[in-house]
Amino acid sequence: MKLAKPFLFEESERAVILFHAFTGSSNDVRMLGRRLQREGYTVYAPHLSGHATENVYDLVNTKNAKRWVADGQAAYDFLQAKGYKKIVALGLSLGGSIATSLIFDRDLLAAGSFCTPIMTDDMGESNVPSEFIQYAKRVLQQQGTPGADLYGQLDHLKQDLKPTLDIVNAINQAITDRVSEINLPYYIASAGQDEFVDANSGKKLAEALVSAPVDYNEFPKSGHVITVDKCHKEFEETVVNFLAQLDWT
Repeated sequence: MKLAKPFLFEESERAVILFHAFTGSSNDVRMLGRRLQREGYTVYAPHLSGHATENVYDLVNTKNAKRWVADGQAAYDFLQAKGYKKIVALGLSLGGSIATSLIFDRDLLAAGSFCTPIMTDDMGESNVPSEFIQYAKRVLQQQGTPGADLYGQLDHLKQDLKPTLDIVNAINQAITDRVSEINLPYYIASAGQDEFVDANSGKKLAEALVSAPVDYNEFPKSGHVITVDKCHKEFEETVVNFLAQLDWT
């Protein structure tokens, strides 16, 4: 199995961080990254701890989950150390939570989220648990896990998933507690056919961002992973337009 690697496309002083989704990798945002590179932006897509490994258990290791916010801060610090001063943070699903949390800890020009359930109280009540188990089942089967072991491992993963999602809940709660303080430009993409989270979660976030100029975009025909969905070009266009309107001077 060829594992995805973080990427850095350097083009100009205008820098964008793209954070991937839970269970995902930089491949989630590679097409968007290339599009933004063509538009002249520097684009960095790091990996969150526990992702892009061959071990599905890494995804539900709470030691990794507890590092995710710090991973976001490290991504910003990496670009800043390279001399970038104007930085935007965007992310898909979990990545959107990490991008948004950076608003309170780092000096961002703007931020945004794609299909991110920040306003969801309990991720355990979404479709994420069932979708994760299906994903884990496919991975374990591809790795040749014997049928006798498969369902026992899935039971363990299901048990480990809950405390991991509790950490995600805490990340989102920390954002919602201070959401009215956010006053920088904020981009939102919402997918009408989202199979993981409430399709109205983006709209709820837009309504809660009472102090921020919000660029809210709905894609009625898109699924959750909007960055690679059939609607991805339409989606990319709205991100490009959002970035073009920012004051990069």
